[in-house]
Amino acid sequence: MAYCSKGRVCITLKKTSQLKTDVDVTIKEDFDFAEALESVYPLLEIVFSYLDYSDLQKASMVKKSWQVTAGRILEKRNKISWITVFRKKRQSYVHYSNNYLYNNVNLGIILFNYRAVSLNDFFCCHENLSSRKIRFSDFLSDQVVPSGTEYCAIGCPGVASMFSKQVVNKSSVPLFDGCFIPPIPNVRVSMFYCNPVCRNDDHFLADEKVKCILFFSQVDFAQEFYDMLDHLISEEECDKVAIAGGIVRRTTVFPQLPEYHTLRRLNSLCIAFAEEGFCDNSVFDASSVVINGNNLTSEDFEDHLLKFKRRIVLRSNSLAFRICCSAKMRKNHESRIFNKVFPDTPLIGLEAEGEIGWNCFNHSDNNEEVENKAKKCKEGYPIVQHQWSTVIALVTWGHLIHNTSRDL
Repeated sequence: MAYCSKGRVCITLKKTSQLKTDVDVTIKEDFDFAEALESVYPLLEIVFSYLDYSDLQKASMVKKSWQVTAGRILEKRNKISWITVFRKKRQSYVHYSNNYLYNNVNLGIILFNYRAVSLNDFFCCHENLSSRKIRFSDFLSDQVVPSGTEYCAIGCPGVASMFSKQVVNKSSVPLFDGCFIPPIPNVRVSMFYCNPVCRNDDHFLADEKVKCILFFSQVDFAQEFYDMLDHLISEEECDKVAIAGGIVRRTTVFPQLPEYHTLRRLNSLCIAFAEEGFCDNSVFDASSVVINGNNLTSEDFEDHLLKFKRRIVLRSNSLAFRICCSAKMRKNHESRIFNKVFPDTPLIGLEAEGEIGWNCFNHSDNNEEVENKAKKCKEGYPIVQHQWSTVIALVTWGHLIHNTSRDL
């Protein structure tokens, strides 16, 4: 993957299975297909990697060993997957998770640095011995996002995700990050545009138990934003809903939604996590926190994160969103510190020109005083718009895990 001299990004990225091996299975008179698949490792796993969810469920009922292998494949697919592309010294590099090529995906989120790349830019894409120019938006749909997946592309002043412990050198320029969310049991993840001037009642979420909403807008709504909140979340339930987001340059949903073209600039992209109403045993939680301060040291920021961790529950699968002021000082260390405090939680991060969010904790500790308690504005909702701050939202699902931070 190289950077073209004329300014276009030159990328080679092929979606081929990582599991390849040469096998030699001898057909005998009493040949048993199930035993043959298991006789050569990892032949059975290779075959299962091409099966969809329903076929894997059926295969798991054949025998105990197949159930174990199918369960391992399903567990791997139902994890968060990600891809990141950055440029360093006129060279472009791709990193992605081990399950990126064969995971179950419900929804995708692409963050791109609009100062480095635009959706209308052309990439030079190399395939075998030939090359072709392809528009960035088409490149995302054709090469990056799994086929048939609904996703959004968000243009922001900077991309600051942390998917692994590998720290990108300061001289590198992140081009785009992609995070792909698997199906979450009993939770509907939806993307829609909401407009405070021309609201659409089709997006009213009263029949669902909303746990988290992410807002990405191109303009500062000020008072109108509270009108939009009133359309989506009741004042009585607002303390149970995690909120995060920011003012960005561009938002686009693929396939594009009809309402995107109505009062386009005033539309706010919403990503909502809502539990189904009949769900009794919840395995999903969400929380958010606003960390104010323009010049926080690494120790100060880590202390805020540790306090946040003590106020929430964590489950076997988690995903965090970090929205940071683009003009904030000492912000480059925040993703690394988050990875230190939450080592098993992928972080999809972006810089914004105005931060949206409030405090929402999914665990109550009466022995600890909450220093950053959300202040109410006159409309009844917590203050939601901030400057010189970092807003973090965390969604978590699956079985509960022990939070050692509460013991500190």
